Parts: sequence; structure tokens; C-alpha cells
Amino acid sequence: MANFVRSSNNRKTKTKVKHIMSLKKYYLSMYRCYLIQLYDRGYISDPTRFDELSIRKLLMELGVNIVNNWGKIDLSSNNVLFFYYKNKNNEDVADFLLILYNVLKYREYSYKVDRIYEEYYLEDSSVVVKTTMKIKCSMIVQQSGLTFDDCIASCIVPFENKVNKISINEDLWKLVMTELGIPKCDWYIDGIFDSSLSHEEEVMFLEHITNGEYKVSGGLYIDHLVKWLYNHKWNDGVRYKADLKGLFDYLFSTYPSEVSNLLCSKIEKLSEEKVIAIDKGSIYYISDRVDFDMPFGQFIIMCDTDCSETILSDINIVGGYTGEVYTENRLIEDGISYVGCPIYVDVSKSKKEIVYDLEQTDIKGDSWFASEENMDLSFEVVDLPNPFEEGSIESQIYQGYINSLCSSDSLITNIKVSTLAELESAKRNVAIKLI
Repeated sequence: MANFVRSSNNRKTKTKVKHIMSLKKYYLSMYRCYLIQLYDRGYISDPTRFDELSIRKLLMELGVNIVNNWGKIDLSSNNVLFFYYKNKNNEDVADFLLILYNVLKYREYSYKVDRIYEEYYLEDSSVVVKTTMKIKCSMIVQQSGLTFDDCIASCIVPFENKVNKISINEDLWKLVMTELGIPKCDWYIDGIFDSSLSHEEEVMFLEHITNGEYKVSGGLYIDHLVKWLYNHKWNDGVRYKADLKGLFDYLFSTYPSEVSNLLCSKIEKLSEEKVIAIDKGSIYYISDRVDFDMPFGQFIIMCDTDCSETILSDINIVGGYTGEVYTENRLIEDGISYVGCPIYVDVSKSKKEIVYDLEQTDIKGDSWFASEENMDLSFEVVDLPNPFEEGSIESQIYQGYINSLCSSDSLITNIKVSTLAELESAKRNVAIKLI
């Protein structure tokens, strides 16, 4: 394990700015697809801008108190997913929370790309992404301070690779049970810490539950965890630094050999795959891409230097992005602050423009969508002939386009594709049919 980390010291991956920009556009596109789902269900009034106050109000109306153990509202994607599982038997609440989880996940990924772009951007049209790992007790973390996840991985691997993740949480669960003195006969029952969660769900959120961050209740052995936390993390009188950790982190400092062996065992089973990173109890590796989740857009309004507002060609629908964008010159001329990684949009069949999304600016007024009278997005069943050979990538994309016209739930389609060249060629062929 130590050898793997040492081999990763000073690891730097040089990637094209164009790749980072395409990822920014992709995550923005996925984010907007899920915002449109919230809009189509009547939860929000503007699918082009995230309104945190409206979301908080909706959560209150639905009776979902998304707070952590300190009573603070936590609108992180992972915490929302946690509450989705806690409310999985309430169909209306669960539907809202699952869409909100995806909204927040892709919003967070979009912001993370901004951070990478701003921190590592070089003038030679490349970005150097540092993914140096270090050992902290037996816990392996990223030295850059960025939590390694699918987003970071996608920045450093080409499209042709698919990022996969496995975890040792199920094995760490056994150490948790042993540490808390829970009878072995009950280790795998549902509701150990939270009566509304299954065993698999508690294992999924093991780190946040056992570190005392997520609010659990009604579990058969919740008192064991609370007592442990009061004797360690929540006890100002403890003598040793290790005892100030939550239980998940405590495992890595108190059982280093056991944890290291668990990670090594998992890595050995991945001998045929390329492991690219370890973050705490998760191992990331890559395999050959076989499919791709492709988003479809609705409209793009571009604001340029002459204060014009232009709805761009339907060629952008295949790119997936929906929203309001500003050229850099427009932002500079109007003295509007902006941040992060720009994206490309198609102004015409032969011209692309570098722009910034509305949410990357400090514009406080209504969005174009909100200010336009009678502006609406609607979906209805359509029956268009598919002009492409059945089974081809073009046919899959075109069918995805047809589906995206019928329902907000079909704005994202999974297509079978393995290379970026194949995807881009097929997108161009389909886009021609839409102009």
C-alpha cells in the first residue's frame, strides 16, 4: 500500500483545456436536465438558475428537515441522498429528493471543474491536475485538498476510459461492530443506527454516520454509537488526538494494519485493471468505456457585446446544454464579474463561441427565462421517423432526441459508444438533421 502511494507522489496529469471545458459543459448540462425535471413537476419556476431559498422552502413544505448533527441545514448532494433513503417509502418526497440529489451532485461537479481550471490552468492550452496522495495514519487522502471523486477522475482520464469505484466499507463495518461491542448475530440486520435504513444503506453512509455527522435515529444500537462519540469525538477531556476523531476516521488510526490489508486485498483483485487513486476507503480504477449518459438541451440564449439576446440554433440540443450564456467581451464591457471555466457553444454550423453560464456571473436580476412573458417549457409525445440505421450511434442519439421532446424524465439517454471520435462524429450527423 505504501509503495502504491509513493509511486503516486508528485503525480501530475496534463490534460487539454478543451477537455476541461467539455467536462464543464457536460456537468452543467446534466445539472440543467435535473433542474428542468424540478421545473416540469412544478417545484421551481426557473430551470436556468438554482434558487436555494426556494429549495429550502420546498423541503420545509414537504416536511423534510435536512439537518446534520449540529442542527445545520446541509444541502450537499451526499446528505440529500442520505435523506432520500431515509424517506424512500414516501413516494412524493423521495421523487423530489432524488432529483435534487442529482441537481446538487452535478452542480458540485461543475464547481469543482471551475476550481481545477482556475488553480491549474496554464497559458499553453493545457491544465496540469495534481492528484498526489499521502498517507495520514493508514488513511490515504489527496494532498491537493480536493476530495477525489468521479469528477476529478474524469479530468485526468480520456473519454475512452470509464471511471469505476469500489469501497471497503463492508469490511470496515465489521471493525465498527467490533469496536462498539455489538453482538455478531446482529451485524447484518437493518436499522442498526437508523430504523429507516437498510444494512446496505448504512454501509453506504458509514463514514458520515459513524463520524457523527449525519443525524440518525431509532436504530437498535444507536445508543452504542452515541456513547462512543461522547467518550471520544464529543469529549473535550480526552488525552489523545486519535480519540478526537469520529469512529470512521478512528479506525484508520487505531487499526492501521487491518485497514491497509483490506485495501491491499481489494487492489490485488483489481490486478487486471488500472488503479488511479485511493481516497480513504474508496479505490478508483478505470476500464474501457462501453456507454455514455448523454443529456439533451432545450434552448440557449446568448448575450453578446451589442446587448443582443440570441436564441442559438437547435444544433446545441445534441450538446445537451440549456441556459443563458454571456460572451467574455459582454461581461467585460458591462463590468460584470465572472468566475470559473468557460464553455463552447455552437453559434452556427461552422462557428463556436466561448461563453460563461449565467450562474458563473454576479448578475443578480431575473434570468432571461424568468423575465420573458409566457415563457414555458412543455413536453408532449411526438412520433418522428428515425432517419438513421437501427443500432448505429446516430440512431441512438436521434431516438434520445425524440424521447427528450416527450418527457423531462427522458432528457438523458444512455447510448452505446466507446470513443470520443465516434461520439462527436455521430453528434454532428444528427445535428445536421435538426437544423
